[in-house]
Amino acid sequence: MEETKLQVWLQQEGEESYRTFTQKLIPGLGFCYGVRMPKLRVKAKAIARANGLAYLTEVWKNPPQALSHEEKLLAAMVLGAAKTAMSERLAALKQLLPYVDNWAVCDCLASSFPVKTAEDHQEVWAFLRPYWDSPAVYDRRAAAVFALSHFLKEEWLDEVLAAYGQVPTEEYYVSMAVAWGVSMAFVAFPAKTKQWLLTGPLERGTLRRTYQKIMESRQVSQQDRDWIQKMKQEG
Repeated sequence: MEETKLQVWLQQEGEESYRTFTQKLIPGLGFCYGVRMPKLRVKAKAIARANGLAYLTEVWKNPPQALSHEEKLLAAMVLGAAKTAMSERLAALKQLLPYVDNWAVCDCLASSFPVKTAEDHQEVWAFLRPYWDSPAVYDRRAAAVFALSHFLKEEWLDEVLAAYGQVPTEEYYVSMAVAWGVSMAFVAFPAKTKQWLLTGPLERGTLRRTYQKIMESRQVSQQDRDWIQKMKQEG
């Protein structure tokens, strides 16, 4: 099969040492060129300016396993950078989610996606609802990471915590995303998150990871650290 111009560019920009590093960092990673994220971000913005969401129609022509890691990252970033209505962006997100097959693409997708206005928040949260219960691991991780990236606000905190408490977390990458999100909620809203944790919504492994993530934050007070240590000892 003839290489596309994009694939030629990826080949030229790839670094063998970074490819090896990325493959070690992301278990089960498919083909990877080894292109660093700053270069991919610049390329994604250029693609979005030139083609907008039309670029993604080329992505849909391929099964997920036929695309390199970098092509999936570029698709995630183009989706976020293209100028378009939220309804069209969400329709494209629905098509792109089946291509998400590792934590790095998942987290890039969530962090790149623009959620700015109150209306945006309403639309995106409604879109995410069915994904919390999806059988697909990275659907659930995407919902969890979208929540921590865009919804850790006072007016959304109750809904976010409720979702974190109900999402199935038997898979490691979902559990870690929930632990990450709850730890960030604790940093921003310690009193309310503390009370929520006392209701026992998290399974033991996710709770343990949550405590660890909270303790890793430099923004947590000594008093709250002592509380976490006490909870770990009692649990």
